[in-house]
Parts: sequence; structure tokens; C-alpha cells
Amino acid sequence: MNRYFKAGDSVDAYWENSWRKGIVRDILENSKYVVGFEGNGEKEESEIEQCNLRLHREWDDGSCVPPLTELTKSSKEKDDKSRKVKVKIVFGKRPKDAKFQKDDKVEVTSDKEDFRGSWFCAVVVKYIGNDKYLVEYPTLKTEGGMPLREEAKAHQVRPCPPELSCVASFCLHEVVDAWYNGGWWVGVISRILTGSTYAVYFSLTNEELEFDHSNLRLHQDWMNGKWIIASEAYASYIRPHPPHARCSYRYELLENVDAWYNDGWWIGQIIEVLTGWRYAVYFRTTKEVLEFEHDDLRLHQEWINGKWVTASRMKNISMLYSEDSYSAHNHQNESHISCYGSLFRITITNACL
Repeated sequence: MNRYFKAGDSVDAYWENSWRKGIVRDILENSKYVVGFEGNGEKEESEIEQCNLRLHREWDDGSCVPPLTELTKSSKEKDDKSRKVKVKIVFGKRPKDAKFQKDDKVEVTSDKEDFRGSWFCAVVVKYIGNDKYLVEYPTLKTEGGMPLREEAKAHQVRPCPPELSCVASFCLHEVVDAWYNGGWWVGVISRILTGSTYAVYFSLTNEELEFDHSNLRLHQDWMNGKWIIASEAYASYIRPHPPHARCSYRYELLENVDAWYNDGWWIGQIIEVLTGWRYAVYFRTTKEVLEFEHDDLRLHQEWINGKWVTASRMKNISMLYSEDSYSAHNHQNESHISCYGSLFRITITNACL
């Protein structure tokens, strides 16, 4: 007879090929119980399935106590009560600001200098909060040989791209991901070699490496919640890596710079020189103003007629932008930004060349 038990019930448990007397210590899932046994001065516990338990009865004066009829009645009453019990099931909810949940397979990029332009396969361990996840990298190991774990910001995490049908061959100037050092690195096919081998150029490191066809995949971009296959990069969109153009002096107001943002260099203009070697940079294409550290900027250079030309700084110039009202000034030069409703005018009268 199978019946339900409660903590504290005295039971006989079929354990290690014999029936042993014990006490129900705890009730587990899937009709299992934790039963404690005492004997030889030692206490033991084991998980026992319901089918291997029976209520303990003593042999007293020629009969078992309590009688079986009493057990049957008691069991029926408990079953009737159990049918009236309402069970409330609460499912775990994903935090509102979490796009991924535990055990999701993702790819993670990094802001570290040596890992820019790369994506590493990872598994979400948990959502920490404040737009951060704890992730684990199967391909990266600690010094102890364990999978590396680290925190990653939400904008550095994306789903794994879908598998595409095998490509027979890649084209010259095609954007690809190359498997290198345990991760996928974005590059461009710069030369087609023999034997299904390609030379891939990485603009961020100004390197060219050779890869077998099997270690390349078509590059896909995660944009607005969708995967988009990168179109072929035409030769006019490819240029050499510019020479080192970072400077130790402060940038001036209205100076053209490249700002490192979202894994790439974006052309902008200094519209405010802040304290602590920080700057407000205006991006004309997106009509945005963002703040950057000095080390995240470089002098803007143009590739013209096979030569790198550094953009000169402007002097005695007045510019009008269509943007939300904005107030800024240079603490070192006679310059100011005048606001006119939704327009603002930048005027500089003493910028150095």
C-alpha cells in the first residue's frame, strides 16, 4: 500500500536489501523522502522512494499495532484532505532589464585593448544587475585550468549568430570572422591564396594573417534584434591603418578627432574641453554629443591620393548645428557656444593651429 508520509513518521524502509526502522526527516520532490536510521551508536540518512516505505508497526500481544484498518482509514482521510489543497506554482521570472538568462549561449566582446574587434563564445552564469552579466568562457582557461569567468556589460553581450550554409569560397574584400586564439575576430579578405587558404587583414591591429577556409565564417552584425549578413566591402572602403596619431597635449575646441566607440573609430568634433582630460565630442551623422577620455581619442586623418593628411584645426570660425540646446565653453580659449532654441552656434576666436 503506497501512502504519503510526513516528517516525524516512524517507518520501515527497504534499504540495502532489508527492511529497517527509521524516521522521516524531510520530504523531497518526485515522491522521495529523507529517512534517518539509528544503529550501532551511529546515525545515518538516505533518500528513499515512496514505494520502498511503509508505516512502522509493532508486534504486540499477537497482533500488529496500530491495526491495518486504522491505517487505511487514516490514509483515506489524509488523501481526502490532500485533494483539497491548492497548489500555487510560481515560475522564475527574468528581470525586466535582462535580455539573457542563465545558461544562454552568447558571444561577448571586450573593451580591452588587446581584444577589440573580437567575439568569444560564452555561457551566461547569471544576471548581476545594473546591465551586467556574469559569463563563463569555455575556450578561455584560468591558470588553474578552469573556464574563465568575468563580468560583462549588457552592450558587450549578443546572441550566438545563426549557422549559415557552407560557403564554397570567399571573395576578395569580403568581411569575415576568423577563428583565432579561442575567439572570432572581424577582418577582411585581403588576398586569396592557394589550397583554400586566405589572407585576412585586421584593421584594428594593422595585421594580416593567413587562415584555412574552415576557420572562417561570414561576418554577421546584430542590429535592432536581427542578424544581418555583412555585404561585400568594396575596395574604395578599405584603406591602410593610419599612423599613430594620439597626442600628449590637450585637444582644442572644434578640433576634428576620431573617437573609439562601439568597437570602432567615429569621426567627431571637440565642442567642449572638460576638466580631467575629458572632452565632449559632437557626431554630425547621428547628432549626438558624448563624453570621452583623452586616451579614447586620436587626431582625425584622411586618406587622400595615397597619403595620410591630418585635418587642421579651425580658427576664427562660426558654425551652426541643428541640435537640442547645449551650453559649453573652453576653459582655455576665448570661445563659447550660444544657444538659440533648438539651434546652437559655436564661435571660437583664439584657437591655436
